Amino acid sequence: MAFAELSLRRAAEDIVRLCARQAWVVVALSAVATIAAGLYVANRVAINTDTADMLDPALPFRARAEEYKRIFPQFADALLVVVDAPTPGAASDAASALAARLRAAPGSFRSVFYPSDDPFFRRNGLLYLSAADLQSLIDRLSAAQPFIGKLSEDPSLRGFLEVLGLAVRDAAKGRDGASAAMIEDLASVLDKVAATATAQAEKRALDLPWRDVLGGGALERKRQLILVQPQLDYASLSPGGAAIAAIRAAARDQRLPERGIQVRITGWPALQQDELATVRSNLDVVALLSSVLLALVLFVGIRSWRVATMILVVTYVGLVWTAAFAVAVFGTLNLISVAFAALFIGLGGDYAIHFGMRVQEEVDRGRPASDAQREVGGSMGFALAITTLGAGIGFLAFVPTDYRGLSQLGLIAAAGMLIAFVATLTLAPALLRLLALKPRPRGAPSGSPRPAGRLEQRPGLVVAAAGAIALAALPLAAQLRFDFDPMNLRDPHSESVRTFRDLMQERSTNPYLAVALVADLATADAAAERLRRQPTVAAARTLSSYVPDDQDRKLAAIEDASVILAPLLSPAARMPPPAPGERRDALRAARADLRILADAGAGADARAVAAAAHLDAALARLGDGDDEAVELESRVLRTLGAQLERLAESLGAERVAIASLPAELAARMVAPDGRARIEIVPAVDVGDAAALRRFIDQVEPIAPWLTGTPTVVLAARDAILASFAEASLVTVAGIALLLLALLRSATDMMLVLAPLLLAALLTAATAALLGISLNFANVIAVPLLFGLGVDSAVHLVARAREGATAADLGRSSTPAAVAWSALTTITSLGSMAISDHPGIASMGMLLTIAISYTLLCSLVALPALLALRERMSARRAVPVTSR
Repeated sequence: MAFAELSLRRAAEDIVRLCARQAWVVVALSAVATIAAGLYVANRVAINTDTADMLDPALPFRARAEEYKRIFPQFADALLVVVDAPTPGAASDAASALAARLRAAPGSFRSVFYPSDDPFFRRNGLLYLSAADLQSLIDRLSAAQPFIGKLSEDPSLRGFLEVLGLAVRDAAKGRDGASAAMIEDLASVLDKVAATATAQAEKRALDLPWRDVLGGGALERKRQLILVQPQLDYASLSPGGAAIAAIRAAARDQRLPERGIQVRITGWPALQQDELATVRSNLDVVALLSSVLLALVLFVGIRSWRVATMILVVTYVGLVWTAAFAVAVFGTLNLISVAFAALFIGLGGDYAIHFGMRVQEEVDRGRPASDAQREVGGSMGFALAITTLGAGIGFLAFVPTDYRGLSQLGLIAAAGMLIAFVATLTLAPALLRLLALKPRPRGAPSGSPRPAGRLEQRPGLVVAAAGAIALAALPLAAQLRFDFDPMNLRDPHSESVRTFRDLMQERSTNPYLAVALVADLATADAAAERLRRQPTVAAARTLSSYVPDDQDRKLAAIEDASVILAPLLSPAARMPPPAPGERRDALRAARADLRILADAGAGADARAVAAAAHLDAALARLGDGDDEAVELESRVLRTLGAQLERLAESLGAERVAIASLPAELAARMVAPDGRARIEIVPAVDVGDAAALRRFIDQVEPIAPWLTGTPTVVLAARDAILASFAEASLVTVAGIALLLLALLRSATDMMLVLAPLLLAALLTAATAALLGISLNFANVIAVPLLFGLGVDSAVHLVARAREGATAADLGRSSTPAAVAWSALTTITSLGSMAISDHPGIASMGMLLTIAISYTLLCSLVALPALLALRERMSARRAVPVTSR
């Protein structure tokens, strides 16, 4: 026996004997340390759900992203408020009102950016229409001169219904009374007024959308975006929570949902808040299920309440100590490092299971409990030390990688294994001493729950079958893919994720932008022109993109329209407000006109006839009282004045140049030092890594300084895959060298590693077969498989090194301990698979598959290899006789 092995055995034996003698002292000190550690964790722990922070900030793409935030802080930590309405005018009015409300709450928001509200765009908005759309709008407004003129002179329900009645009577005459375009516009207005009257009858908030009625909606979309920079409270688990709540409250106060206007929020703070809510949503259920299943496996499997109780106490005490270490070292955990809890319950409890079951085995054989503990402490001390060192190497292999999420988990898990080792050699013997371990009744199972005997009688067949399975798994494993989109790790049903994906469907709102920085605007314009010619680029925008084209032609058309419309919008005199009863009389007259059109039959336009009947029915629901007429006037004309003013303002459009663009817009496209932004929209499927790489490859030669979501996620993918490969190679190499150094046998080293390599291959093949992709979270499965799986193989090989044959091994407690410890790990990790968080669920699912295969290979393939080695050794030992 090597000196190192002998020294470890003696040291472990002495520690176990001392702790068993001083059991009460050890338990009391452990209780005090656990309570203190638990209070420390409860008061200090925090979780960062940002996947970007799981990568080394020194990586070039992350450093560039941080530099971009410093140059353009307006885009850092921004919320995107998405306003959707049934009509463009309603969307624009709602967004304008909401933006004004948010600006009035400076304590919650650092900035609110809604360009459509800027006086520049109100004055020059018509220039941003195409020449054809502008002329169409001017033609419509010119045809509506009588309508606009009457409303300017008499902005009341009386004036509105008078001009509406005139149009209705003309429509009733058929094509002789009104043109097709006028009839179509009339039908649209009648339907809008009917919707407003219906909302009044049903006590819902809805005003007549004058922006759509006057044609201003042609400048707008049914979807409006407001970019908001919130005041973040980093002392809260949800830094953007207060700002998000303020936005929702503002939308409710303006009764936007009642008016059929949807307000949704996305952007980093919203995504973070929704993700944290997803992580925490059923965390208590996952933890409870894990604890219940763990206890059930232990009490049913081990059949000794004393040993099972000891295992549970040691496991959860070690978990609290490990959590205290994690919080003390890192303070804030990430989505991957929080998995240390499940890993510790599996592997930390593993140590106590092996120790407790081995002691119980000796006690069942008639040994006194104190002698059994001391002897097991010595015999298992070496195996536990190898396991701790092997797992530690596997976990510490993560630390040097660029994947901070993985390196953080590696250091915590390595420390956790050391803590589990210490707790098993100190607290476990003290608890068993106080619990007064006794022999189990005869017949209680102590061996492996597997048909080992028959398999070990045919080791060659088992090994050949394992080899055939490995060969069949190779092509499947090669099909395993990596899902590099971090959005797929978030709850797809959360508002922020659904809104983000919805915005990606349109080029004009797609937030999945690459951003280039160049020396100045002239360089940006030249680069953008080249970028637009690339097949993978859908659009490239610079500050110059906000200068309208064909301005001479458009300005001439606007000036012509102004000559006709401007006098109508500024009448010399206005009529006095309606006298009592005039509104009621106007409603009655309007209904009479509507009934004439509704009864016009085949001589009138079918759509106009239907719209007239629709409005007549809606007005009938209101009654003919003065109060109802006054409220209808308010709803119909509330926004008219503002829209007429806006129309008058838009007729004063001026030539737009770079220098005349709004300062806030210019500051978002050109930095104070002169560097200019280029927004580049991909024309490829951003979920396809190969297509996205083609996009980057075409853009980078033109604009080398590149950042933005496509660049970041692709670079993050490369960094994580490199870290994964590095960690896997270092883990395998490190464990192999450790085993070779301590076991002093290349054969024993290969016996430990063989089932792990087979399990890794089967895990990859199964994942590919089930359509499970590797991602930012579950990519840790294969490296962890070696860190977790080495434990099972080491205990079996160590027992064989003590002289146990393959048959003896099958009858001992070691295979059972391997099985039950693996099952505890599976129950702990399997419970993660029901998490509402897709990343955590995928991690739990893949690790469950990995540990299940580790158990299968350790209990089937490894004993067969041990039996095959015995037979080969026995054949070599038989002396050769001559005939």
